[in-house]
Amino acid sequence: MKQNWKADSQELILEKQKVSGCVFIFLSFFGIVMMSGGIAGIYFRYSSTDSDNFFLLFIFYFLTMMGLIITYAGFTSPSKGFGEKIVFSLSREKIFFYLSSLQNIPFEIGLGEILHIHVLKERRRSSSSTSGHSSYYTVYLVYLIKTDGAEICLTLFNLEDEWLRFIDALVQFTGLPLKSETEAVQEKNGSKTYHPLENSSLSYPLSGFVKEENSEGKRIFTIKKEKKNLFSKMMASLIWLFLVSLPVFILIHVFLLMTDTDISSIVIKVLTGIFSLFFLTLLFLTLLNSFKTYSIAVSSKGVDISLKFPVFSFFNQEVSIPASDIRQVRVNRGEEGHFFLSLGIADSVNLTLKKRIFFTMGAFQKKDIAGKFLSSIKMLPLWEVQAWAKPGLTATVFDLLYLEKMIEKGLRLSEKAIL
Repeated sequence: MKQNWKADSQELILEKQKVSGCVFIFLSFFGIVMMSGGIAGIYFRYSSTDSDNFFLLFIFYFLTMMGLIITYAGFTSPSKGFGEKIVFSLSREKIFFYLSSLQNIPFEIGLGEILHIHVLKERRRSSSSTSGHSSYYTVYLVYLIKTDGAEICLTLFNLEDEWLRFIDALVQFTGLPLKSETEAVQEKNGSKTYHPLENSSLSYPLSGFVKEENSEGKRIFTIKKEKKNLFSKMMASLIWLFLVSLPVFILIHVFLLMTDTDISSIVIKVLTGIFSLFFLTLLFLTLLNSFKTYSIAVSSKGVDISLKFPVFSFFNQEVSIPASDIRQVRVNRGEEGHFFLSLGIADSVNLTLKKRIFFTMGAFQKKDIAGKFLSSIKMLPLWEVQAWAKPGLTATVFDLLYLEKMIEKGLRLSEKAIL
């Protein structure tokens, strides 16, 4: 993500703009070419009289499937054209996060809610190394730590010089305390005092994707599913058809058409069976994740979290956590700009392996759920909202902030006692 920043006497503005739509157009074109090549290959395979070319048929089928997925992703990617602008305003003592997906309706954080600026650098292993040796790179991070413990990732740099210049400008402009986990940056005390805002999160516009009801003294919040148009549903169904038919196609050929009984054929059949079983298991878990409905029941006694799968009720999960075991309710912002609503729970709360799998299943990035500076607290993820989530189509960060306050209110949780 390209970014630049500027500052004057009253405002510091950090702008980040995603890659332009040309990249997605190229991606879609590449997918169409791949899909066309795969379909042509399948046609010529069936036109051929050679019966011993299963491997080629598999390759063409795989190309068709991948081309379809790439084309669909290129045309419908929600991150296409996404950008954001973060404004620090001294006159209003606020930080405004303008996300293009929110139609430039900002969510706000008062400067008085910031405990300190936290900076660190991390050496990471590259996942795209083509050599036999491990490849590493360094990222430079800037976080805002709120007085209630929430961690807001402000930005990420790839170059140390840019990172250092931005830190100096940010600290000088805001006068906030600076905490550092690297020798390259010296910690500083705060030079300015700001007043905290009152109930700023409660005034946010909600998307209508959080349903509320009262039952047996509990306030129940149900998070609705993302809305999809007819085209998206049809494409998703077609992709599912390809994904499911791929291992089935392989199994039919290997177990029904391969009649050899030598050792190599047996090994191929065993390995194929294991691969197909693993692949189908992943598909099934993904399917479960798309069907799930999520509800949170809150009372002064604690929180009851329910995961329900309408088609597969056998996998329904419930977790009840007493108020005495809840340490915090947080909305953190991760490196990619996504938002995570999580519960900080006591170490004595133990979840079974099955519950841990189902409650963390999905797009959650574990490093962003737990946070970087409160990792000693066990975290239970509740919901994730992507940075480019659009009102009217899915829940947004405003819904997460609202849920955070409602859960705290229902639990009568004192933020001052936490940090």
